[in-house]
Amino acid sequence: MRHFRVLWSVLLAALLLLPSLSACAGADPGALPGSGNGTVSGGDPDAAAGDVWTLAMAGVSIPVPAEYRDNEDKLYMEPSDTLYEDEGISYGYVGLYPAAYEEIERMSEEEIYDLIDRANYPVLLFGIDGGRGEDELRVWLNGDGWDDPESLTEIGRAGEWTFYRAAFTGMNHSYDGEIGPIADRIMETLSDAGTFTFTEPEAGSVVMPSGGGGTVTFSTEDVFGTAYDSASLFAENEITMVNVWASWCPPCKAELPELEEMSRRLAEKNCALIGILYDAGDGTGLEDGIAVMEENGITFPVLVPDEGIFASFPIYAFPTTFFVDKEGNLVGESVVGAQVERYEEVIDGLLR
Repeated sequence: MRHFRVLWSVLLAALLLLPSLSACAGADPGALPGSGNGTVSGGDPDAAAGDVWTLAMAGVSIPVPAEYRDNEDKLYMEPSDTLYEDEGISYGYVGLYPAAYEEIERMSEEEIYDLIDRANYPVLLFGIDGGRGEDELRVWLNGDGWDDPESLTEIGRAGEWTFYRAAFTGMNHSYDGEIGPIADRIMETLSDAGTFTFTEPEAGSVVMPSGGGGTVTFSTEDVFGTAYDSASLFAENEITMVNVWASWCPPCKAELPELEEMSRRLAEKNCALIGILYDAGDGTGLEDGIAVMEENGITFPVLVPDEGIFASFPIYAFPTTFFVDKEGNLVGESVVGAQVERYEEVIDGLLR
């Protein structure tokens, strides 16, 4: 039986990859859960600085506690959501980790595993559609291999969806030192589901800014050695879509044929698509990535990341897609997960 914490946080699991990108050491990325289409995560340390976390696939919007905004140098919180469309089930959580984001970036693999094990989940909820209720949800949880929850408490409805707050054995942890009282206040604030807003779940992602206003600057080569620099690359297009993927990521590879077709459509709009093979940054994924590209007939440029790319495109799940205007500014919202139709929707909206 699996406990929900065994379903690693997309962000923290992806952080296990970071040491291998900088020091040619660390976890085998093929062993990481990565990001599939459907599971998305926060990750930008500034992303929670707004007023609300919107988990579109879970069907809930959650006010960000002021206690957290005031103490991001001590704790990190991560929203994530999943929609099992064929089964009429949604799932979302907000994880609370007893370390600042900057600390997590410096942690070893062992330390990150320990951090995941000590996480709290002040928000852990499931939705079920079709007028079904708690009994049917428990049947689904047991059939999907989850531990039986201690409790399922109805907290909201939207359309034919009913939402339940879940509690599992061993999910609550106490923290020592100054972060203890802060975490307690955050947990208490988020215990009030009366502040949540519910909607019918839809295929989408946690709404996160892509860093609009930031400027992307890099000078690198593509996987075949052709030189590229950001200024000339972006200046040629109204909008450039930047799809960041990894050679070991199944959803990334699965969407490549559609991206190739999309790149031709974008050219007709004076836009372009480029890829970034993230795990080619230390050379580990270069050969595998080229093989995948050749298998899928990829003709759009796929770049090897340099320090400028790592700094410009914060990646916590794969694939992640960004949008850049002709001045090199990040615009719109980043998209996490393989969502080809949504990419074009974002671009068309930016062109209006």
